[in-house]
Amino acid sequence: MTILASTQRVCGYSTCTVRVMTWPTCATRMVRLCVAYILSRQPITVKGSPKRYRDYIYIDDVIDAYWWCLSNPKTFGRSYNVAVGKKVTLKGLIDAELTAFEHNPSSIR
Repeated sequence: MTILASTQRVCGYSTCTVRVMTWPTCATRMVRLCVAYILSRQPITVKGSPKRYRDYIYIDDVIDAYWWCLSNPKTFGRSYNVAVGKKVTLKGLIDAELTAFEHNPSSIR
């Protein structure tokens, strides 16, 4: 039995677990970093594999998931994973940003 489940049973709390697969601040940090390099016209250096990926989620979707769980008694005592279900590679993210800012994708190192 988890602490959450025992708290629900002993104290009578109605709880629900929501797991966000990629927290928006994590995604925002990567986007901001790449944009900063692009705007300063510096080459983007990728450490590690450019094929690594994330499932980026829009913050409004996270809020909608929390709101749905809070307002729906059927969710109490259950767990939900919140994700978009679409892999976005680091290279794909950088290429999209370079295209949006009309820069040459060859500036990736």
